[in-house]
Amino acid sequence: MPEVTITTGVLATIVTAGLGGLVGGFASGYQARLPGSVLIGMIGGTALAVVLRALDVNPIIGVQSYSLVLAFAGGAATSWIVGSFS
Repeated sequence: MPEVTITTGVLATIVTAGLGGLVGGFASGYQARLPGSVLIGMIGGTALAVVLRALDVNPIIGVQSYSLVLAFAGGAATSWIVGSFS
């Protein structure tokens, strides 16, 4: 596996969480806004991935021990919750 820096790991996590936010925003309904869904997904997914990394949870698919799967799921869930109830 090639060497990956911490910055690349964090950027990969943010991009994956943003994609999850996009999916969650579309799932929440027609009133969801694209930039808001992606931004909320980035915040929620990255926060979940960082907290789980601090708790030493083994990543399913990870970059620098940041779990991309959990970042995607966290971004989708956060964006769906914010989009559905706003």
